Order: sequence, then C-alpha cells, then structure tokens
Amino acid sequence: MLLRKMLRDLWNHKGTYLASMTLIIVGILVYNMLSMLHDSFQYSLDQYYETYNFADATLKVVGMPKDKVDDIMSLREVKNAEGRLEKRVRLIDEEQEVIFQLMSYDASKDNRLNDIELLEGRMPDPNELEIIIGNKYFEAMNMELGVTLPVVVNGKRYNLKVVGYGRSPEFIYAKKNNNELISDPKSFDLAFMPYQSMSDIFGVKNQINNVAFTLYDTDDFEMVKTKINDIIYKYGIQQITDRENQVSHATTVQKMDGIGSMTTSVPIMFLLISGIIIYIVLKRIIEQERMQIGVLKAFGITDYRILIHYISYSVIIGFLGGCIGTYIGISSVPSMIEMLGIGFNMPFETAGLYERYIIKSFLLTISFSVFSGYAGAKNCLKLQPAESMRPPVSKESKAGILDKFYFLIEDFDIKLKLALRNIVRNKGRSTFILFGVSVTAALLCFPVAMNNMYDKMLVDQFTKIEVYDTKISLSGYMDRETVVREIENKDGVTIVEPMLELPVEIFNGWKSQESAIISLPLNSQLYNLYDTNDEPIALQNDGLMLSHWMASKLNIEEGDYVSLKSPFFRNDTIKTIRVSKIVPQYIGSNGYLNIELVKELLDGQDLISALMVNGTDGALIQLSEDYGESQQVSTFDFSEKIAREFQEYMYQASAVTQIILFFGLIIGFAVTYVSLTITLSERNRELATMLVMGMGENEVHQVLILEQFIISFFGILLGLPLGKMLLVAFAESSSTEYLVMPAIVPLEAMIYSVVATIIAIILPQIIGRRKIAKIIVTEALNARE
Repeated sequence: MLLRKMLRDLWNHKGTYLASMTLIIVGILVYNMLSMLHDSFQYSLDQYYETYNFADATLKVVGMPKDKVDDIMSLREVKNAEGRLEKRVRLIDEEQEVIFQLMSYDASKDNRLNDIELLEGRMPDPNELEIIIGNKYFEAMNMELGVTLPVVVNGKRYNLKVVGYGRSPEFIYAKKNNNELISDPKSFDLAFMPYQSMSDIFGVKNQINNVAFTLYDTDDFEMVKTKINDIIYKYGIQQITDRENQVSHATTVQKMDGIGSMTTSVPIMFLLISGIIIYIVLKRIIEQERMQIGVLKAFGITDYRILIHYISYSVIIGFLGGCIGTYIGISSVPSMIEMLGIGFNMPFETAGLYERYIIKSFLLTISFSVFSGYAGAKNCLKLQPAESMRPPVSKESKAGILDKFYFLIEDFDIKLKLALRNIVRNKGRSTFILFGVSVTAALLCFPVAMNNMYDKMLVDQFTKIEVYDTKISLSGYMDRETVVREIENKDGVTIVEPMLELPVEIFNGWKSQESAIISLPLNSQLYNLYDTNDEPIALQNDGLMLSHWMASKLNIEEGDYVSLKSPFFRNDTIKTIRVSKIVPQYIGSNGYLNIELVKELLDGQDLISALMVNGTDGALIQLSEDYGESQQVSTFDFSEKIAREFQEYMYQASAVTQIILFFGLIIGFAVTYVSLTITLSERNRELATMLVMGMGENEVHQVLILEQFIISFFGILLGLPLGKMLLVAFAESSSTEYLVMPAIVPLEAMIYSVVATIIAIILPQIIGRRKIAKIIVTEALNARE
C-alpha cells in the first residue's frame, strides 16, 4: 500500500523530483569525472616517477669535468647523482623548424635517474650514431624505426639513426621554453643518446653540463644547494632547480591543482541545492497529507515506518540520480583525460578507481538523500491521529515588516504589493531562490571572466607586449654590437633589437628566488611593458622592474633594495640594486633592466642572448635559411606559430568555460522551476481567488514573475561578488611561477552573468504560465488547505 502511494506521489510531483534528480546527476557526474581525473593524474604521476626514478633536483652548468659528480655524491644529504650532457640540436628540415633536446645517458647503468621508458625498438649502440626519439614526435610524424634524422651539431651535419622511441618522467610536459603555451611535438621533442657517442659528436669528452640528483630528505634542498654552489661555483652555475620548480613537473601539478580545486566544491553545491529541493517538497507533502498520516497511524502503522516511507522518496531520487551520474561520470573519464591531458606524455592509469568511486558515489548520494529526507519528513513524527484529522491551527499573525512600513508601498500597483507580501511571508522559499540565483550568477560570471583572463595572459603577451615578428635565440652569449650589425644589414629587415636573459638569484633578506632578468634597449619598440591599468610603462633607466608575482613572493615593494647573484658576475660578487617599479606579468616571472645598466653589472661585458626582429616575410624566411644550420643560433620563434598555439590553448580553455556555463544554467533553471512549482502548489487557492476577483491569467502570472525577479535582483547582487571570490580562488590555486592567472572580473562578464541568469529565470515562467491556465477555480476554492 505504501509503495503504491509513494509511486503515485512521485508521479504527481514528477517535475520537481526530476529537477532535483537532474541536479544530483550533474553533481555526482562532476564528482566522479573530476575526482577520477585528478586521482588518475596523481596516481599515474606518482607511479611513473617511482618506476623511472624521477630526480629530486637538477643542476645545470656551463660545463664541468665529469668526475665533479663524485664531489656532489660525497655530500651526506645526497642519495644519488648522475652527470649528463644536455644539448639542443636542430633538424635539417626545409618545411619547418624542429628542435630536439638531446639528453645523454650512461649506457652501462641500469635504473638510471630520470630513466627512459622505451616504448618500442631497442637501446642505441654507444659506438654508433643512434638515438631514441621522443614518442610524441615519432607518432606525430608517422615515422618508422630505422630512419635517419639529419641534425646540425657545432655547424656540422650528422645523421642520427632512430632505433627506438620512448619518453622520460623528466619531460612529461615538454616545452621549448617557459613562454610556450602548449607543447608542440612537431617542432620540439626529446631524443636520448649514449654519453659515449654524444660526447664524441659535441667534442666534450669527460665533460657534462647537467647533474640529476636525489636526496635522502627533500627538505634539505636549500642546504644542499648552498653546498653545491661552494663546490662548483667556478664552472658557471646556470640553475639549481628542485622538483617543485622543474618546468614539466610544475606544469603538470598546475593542471592537477586546477582540477582538484573543483572536485569537492562543485559537486557539493549541486547536491546541496538538490537536498534543499527535496526538503521543501517533502515538507510540503507532509503538510498536505496530514489526514492520510493520521489514518495510517490510527491503523497501527508506526511512526518509524511512516518516516522511512517518506525518506524513501528522497532515497529513490538520490539512488536513481546517483546511478545515472556515476555511469555518465565514469564513462566520460577517458574522453576528459584525452581532452585535458593533451600534451602530458605519461601513461594514465585508472586501476581501482572505478570501484572506489562507485562506492563513494553511492555513500555520498545516500547520505545526502537520507539527511534531506529526514529533515523534510521529521514533522510526521509529531502528528497525532486525532490532531491530524483537522486543519493545522493557524499561528497568531504578527505585523510584518511591510505592515510597519506600509506607507512606503501604499501607492504601488496591486500586483507589486502582492509580490512583496509573498516574498516576506515565505522567508524559507525566498531564501532558497536567493541562494540558487546567487550561485547561478556566480557561475555564469566564469565564462567571460575566464576568457578575459586568458586574453590578459596570452593575447596581450603576444599582441601588445612581445610584438616582434620573430625572436632568434642564440645558443650562447655573444657580443651585442657584432650580432646586431650583421642582422641589420640583411635585406628586408626593418627593426633589430637585442635582448639578454641573465640568470640571477634575487635576494630580499633571507628570502630568495631564481629567475632571469630580461635586459632590453631603453626605448624598445618590440617589447612593451604595461601597468595594471593597461597603460604603457617606460623601461626604468636606473633601477630594476620586477614582476608582481616575484615581488609578492619575496615581499618586495617599490623603492626596496635587493641583492643579485649571477654566474656572470665576476669573482662571484653580489650586486645590490633598487626596485624602481613593480609590473604585472602573467607568463613567466622576471625582472626587467635597461641593457646598458646590465652592461655595468657585468663590468663592461656587452652580451646578448637573443634578437627580436621585424621584417618582411621573405626576409624572415631568408634569415631562417641563412642561420638554420649555424651553431650560434638555437631557435627561431615566429609570431604566427605562437598565434596557432594560442588558438589551440583557447580551444581547451573554452571547453571548460562551456561546461561551467552549462552547470550555471542548470542550477538557475532548476531553482526557478522548483520554486515556481511549489508556489503554484501552495498557493493554488490564493491564485484561484485572484482569478475570481477579476484578475486575468496574465495578471496572476505577472505577480509570480515580479516575485521571482525581485528576489533574483538581490540574488544577482550577491552572486557577482561571489563569482569574484570563486574566480580569485581558482586563479590562486592554478597559478604557478610560469603562469600567473589574473583574477579580474570585467564589466562585460557581469553583464553576461546578469543576462544569462535572467534567461535561466525566464524559461520556467513559460511552464508556469501554462499551469496557471490549468487551474480549475471551483476545485481550488473547495480544496482543504
């Protein structure tokens, strides 16, 4: 009997329960999808690091004897250390520029640090010119084993035979430099070569420029860093990086943190709103079915069984929604890994995750359902059979806030008065609508705000800041005047500006941070700086300009003095300089100096590491042909290629914003629809009375619309700052040293949120208008309240 009653009630309130179920489906779907994606990332990363011995830190030097690794190994904090060669070589390819990061390895050792995962083929012969190519390049170019790749090494051509392809935990996300948005295996990838053959072609027998090492305790890194500095300072230390700041690892962790920041908050929000809907509906059903509950109790059915009966409404909705959400969420994990895992070169594993999250989803939905069901149905325990046979005693009415200030609304239209009265009278329902609209407005701020965020980071960087046609990175440091004069004399070249990226360690008291100072001409035309108001800033003539991220990390303010340490300072001296300006920087984290001032810091050495060039298309192509095989040139970075990378990056970003937009619209529609349905159910007799008194159906509907929009107005006002808070939290959790996300909510994002929220509110009104038309006045007026 109770089962049939439950099924009948579910059918009678199917619209409301479907809205609630939809929110549960979305909440559990998001929970499974994001949680499994995050855990798959984390588990796969940990397993990959452990299997292939990812190092705790890496040392890069200009060059040093191989036996110096023994001195590093002698430190008691160092567990293991391996010396390697790391060089970049250019593929001789007329169609596009291809750079390989060539890494040596000790062919005589097993279980090497940052070991190679050989996916197919064999290990190279140390006595032959053989390599293992990166699997991403191998797959992107549809290569076959046994082919030879012509490369330029020190101005000479070598044919390297590909005998296998693989990958390494050191380069899960392989980028040519920190300014690249996404990895592009067709233009940059890894290659592995035995130390013996690699040192032969580079002519550096018993020399290394890279040391990977592990520690017994990673907390000792700063101490070990100081000791290594003391041991090998004279060999030109370029960088000592711990795992947390290694480019590939930092990029991977940034992606995981961005996913992890939403794994709990978003699902809980959907489940909470769904729980509130179930609570309101069940509470209303208990009020409507007082007499039926009294009859059931009179026939001897216990309070406990009746309570379980009503809680089962919630449990069934939660169970069905949970099952559907779990199935869709788990099914979408592979496609989400494929979409969000673009560029991440490691095996993704989901072993054991499916079973775990099926159980977690079941427990989560049942917990929410039971709690919501109990909160909504507990009033049935208080009903006594005799009491339930009569209508509830009306509470003594008190003067409401509108009664006290009636003179303020005395001249208002009757429809507006009715709307205001109902808002104040039904505080619980009004609060629910206010909360739902606030969440909707907050979520709908995201799409435009995030697009603006990416525009600020990426579009501005490559259309307003770095405005050169191509950047020529040199393989070493060269004399400025000689190089600039040579390029300026090329036909079709219009502007040439030098750049020096000087590796430094910046100290402010006991705090320090490794970075690179970008040195530019005083009145540069190809590299512009802007303040937080997008106003151009002139490069300071007598001080250091510092990125806002670096200044925040080191607690530096304008006017402070900082200390600089660099392998290019003679006698390992430390220079002191004033911070003249703090500027926003979203890609990378650098300092900026006038190149003439850097010349003074280097005691007269006039060096550069790159050239920024503008010119005709033909001139740029000719430059790449003339210097494509030069040992002095490392890479050519063309603005057109950067634009293509930006479009691909934005494709990934837009997918996330569209998902957020979809979630926001679902919440807005569900909250408005449920509140409207409950309003029509509770006030059926009141609405019928309004019709009898001469109001038309459209006028009655206008009263309900006014209620919704008055509450929604304040909900939107609350939602916009809530959206700002969510964006700040997302930006902070996703930012790294290499990619700082600006948490800015522009005016257009607020306008978009308001318009989209209004659309989500208007759509259910169409259904509401139809339900008003179906009211049978005589039945409604005779119904028992």
